[in-house]
Amino acid sequence: IRGLPVPPLEIPAVPTLLETKSVAAISWQGSVGASGYDVERAATSNGPWVVVGANVDDTWVQYRPLFADATAEPGNSYHYRVRAKNGAGSSVPSNIAGPVRVETYTVVDELSDFSRVLSHGGGSGLVTGNARAYKEDGHRVKGGAGSWITYRTPHPLGHVRVLAFMEGSEKNFEFSVSQDGNTFAKVEPKVTRFPTEVNPYGYKLPIQYDLPNLSGIRETRSAPGNHFLKIVFTGDAQISRVEIRFGQ
Repeated sequence: IRGLPVPPLEIPAVPTLLETKSVAAISWQGSVGASGYDVERAATSNGPWVVVGANVDDTWVQYRPLFADATAEPGNSYHYRVRAKNGAGSSVPSNIAGPVRVETYTVVDELSDFSRVLSHGGGSGLVTGNARAYKEDGHRVKGGAGSWITYRTPHPLGHVRVLAFMEGSEKNFEFSVSQDGNTFAKVEPKVTRFPTEVNPYGYKLPIQYDLPNLSGIRETRSAPGNHFLKIVFTGDAQISRVEIRFGQ
């Protein structure tokens, strides 16, 4: 407006890594002007450091941890740090968090696509609109009665947590596990509801499902444990997030 030349883009300031107790829940205070963040990991606070999360977008999820390190190996401890970056370059590293002990592998699916899902059907599909009604979650899977999604893990299932929203009448999801992907056994989740007493924005009912100890039996050559998880819709609803711990 003033006719002045545009100043050159500056390297963003150093981000601040927040307290980190789990490799599946890493968050930081961002930097103005950053277009993305690199999450780095090391076995010791002195390095050497490797990038385990490149160009992470801190606007991708709301009210939840920004990054989950799915490559962290159980039995190990790690240190983490973060760099902010843009077209001008990368900041110096943030403060260091750690050591963080890893007990299980953890996969967090924010459902921006179906890349982490083994299979899906029955009309289940990705949706992004009307995020306000779903507590600002911009990436979800929508389905109706009979819709389903299935996951497969390379090691026996441990604990699963599913966050969902009910569209109308409250009909809980059904969960089942399998060793071979063909024969499934139903499991009963612990169900936690979070009703909104004052609801001016028309929020859908958030529900959290927890399924602990899904391995069933110890892994052997003849009994591989439960590697398959199937989530079935019994009514109109949307799944917001799936967190799967495995390989205990």
